Amino acid sequence: MTDRLHPGGVPRVPAGRRRLVTAGAGLLLVAVCGLAAAWGRATLDTDGVAVAAAVSAVLLVVAPRLWSRVRREVVARPVLEGTVLTGRTPLGRHGMDLARVHAAAVSWDAESRRVVALGLADDGGCAVVPWSQLQAMPDLAEMRRLLVLRQEQGALVLPAPVCAAWDLPALPGADATGPLPRDRVERVLAGLTHAGSAAAVAAGILLA
Repeated sequence: MTDRLHPGGVPRVPAGRRRLVTAGAGLLLVAVCGLAAAWGRATLDTDGVAVAAAVSAVLLVVAPRLWSRVRREVVARPVLEGTVLTGRTPLGRHGMDLARVHAAAVSWDAESRRVVALGLADDGGCAVVPWSQLQAMPDLAEMRRLLVLRQEQGALVLPAPVCAAWDLPALPGADATGPLPRDRVERVLAGLTHAGSAAAVAAGILLA
């Protein structure tokens, strides 16, 4: 399958492909949660409990990360091509037109008080960029200029942590660090995955 180009020339992972893989990754996460709980409960009083705990810990780290990267459209190795921010996701190239961005949010580590990732949305979708990779971009200054321009045009409010990190004045309402807009299907898939994972853990413990 090839990546789909937005009418503006922005590479996009097709929504249908992302939803399908998100659902599959969610089912994998539910299965891993149930199996890990059942295995841990079955080996609780045996010599195999240490192995079960170690393997379960690895699976419970890998599976959620895979699901999260697919669902959140995490872009790795970002580059700026004109006004288009693009990079690699697990499902192919995905990008964002910074000249049309209308929403921004951050993932925030409250303990270290650092930005973990910056999420952006335009009229064609969303993308999340790890903060460390974004800060290492050769064209970071140009990216900042484009986002500041959108804010000056009244089309965007940059989150306060981003303004602080970039020495920019924060606008009223810039304190929000909440999620980017998501369509209804993706919200339903996320809710089902969370509920299914909790139910699988309970079932694994009770039925083991």
